[in-house]
Amino acid sequence: MLKFFRKIRAALIKQRKFRTYLAYAVGEIVLVVIGILIALSINNLKDAADLIKEGQHLYKDIITELREDLKDIQENADYNNYFLERYRLGRRIILTDKEKEKSDSLAVIASELTKFSDFKNDRPIYDRLFTSGEQDLINDPEILGDLKRLAVLYNYINRLEKNQQDFMYIVLPKIADYIRINPPEIKDLDALYGYRFHNDIEIFIIIMEEKEQLYQDAADQLNELLADLNAKLE
Repeated sequence: MLKFFRKIRAALIKQRKFRTYLAYAVGEIVLVVIGILIALSINNLKDAADLIKEGQHLYKDIITELREDLKDIQENADYNNYFLERYRLGRRIILTDKEKEKSDSLAVIASELTKFSDFKNDRPIYDRLFTSGEQDLINDPEILGDLKRLAVLYNYINRLEKNQQDFMYIVLPKIADYIRINPPEIKDLDALYGYRFHNDIEIFIIIMEEKEQLYQDAADQLNELLADLNAKLE
C-alpha cells in the first residue's frame, strides 16, 4: 500500500503537477489522521468495555461479600435476641420472685452474662474500595453512598459490642462473689437479688436492645444494597 502511494507521488512530481500533488498530500495526511482516530476510537471502546467488565466482576465480588455479611448479621441478631430474652427473664425474677424460689434459674442467667453476639467487620468494602482505588469502577454514586453508610453502621455495631465486652469484664468479678459456677452453688442469695446485680442486668439489656435495632438496620440496608447490585448485573 505504501509503495502504491509513493508511485503516485513520484508520478505527480515528475509530471510537475504540483497543485495536484499538494492536494494529494493533504488528502493523504487526512487519511492518516482518520486512520489514527479510528484506531484510537477502537482502543477507547476496548478500554471502556474492559472497564465495564471489571466493574461487573467487582459488583459480583461485592454481592458475594454482602451476602456473607447478611448471614453473619442474622446469626448474631438471633444470638443477641436469645440472650436478651434470658436477661429480661432474669430482671423479672429479681423484681417479682419475692420468696426467691427461682434462685437457681437466676444463678444460671447470671452465669450467662458472658454470652454476647460479636459481629466483626472492621474493614468494610467501602474502605477497601478507596484503599485499592477501585471506587472508580462503581459508576453509581448512590451505591457508593450506601456502602459508606453501611461502613459507618458496622463501626457503630463493633463499638457497641466492644462496650458490652468491657462491661462484662467489670461484672464477672461480682458474679464470682454471688455464685460458684462449678459445681453450681449460690454463695450470696441476697446479693443475687439485690439492686446492684439488677442494675448490671439492666445495663446489659439496654446495650443489647440497641444492638437488636442496629442489626435490623444493617439487615435492611444489606437487602436494599443487594437488590440494587443485582439489578446492575441484569
